[in-house]
Amino acid sequence: MVYYFDKDGTFDHRTGSDGKFFDTFGNNQGYRDKEGRYFDAGGAFKGTVKEDGMFYSPDGRCLGYTDGKAWPFDPLGCFIESKRKQPKAEDEESEKKEKKGFFSSLKSDKKDR
Repeated sequence: MVYYFDKDGTFDHRTGSDGKFFDTFGNNQGYRDKEGRYFDAGGAFKGTVKEDGMFYSPDGRCLGYTDGKAWPFDPLGCFIESKRKQPKAEDEESEKKEKKGFFSSLKSDKKDR
């Protein structure tokens, strides 16, 4: 079993010894054959990894690295964004705004006294 992580260190997917890929929920996302060709769970061809380590779409376009480090792509060639960290950032910003409002209300209370 090989585990893959996105650029932020978040667990992304895993592949078994049979070459099948599974997402974080354990759903089969497809497989990679010995020639480096990727297929989705339904068996449709999605692209190829060549000797240079780059992922190429079926029409030959280079989509990026598949090593999960500098340019993380999932097994089907889709760019992985850390969606788990984005909501936290929004939540933190809203908390900061709330705290700012709270502290400013304390300051205004002191001025009124």
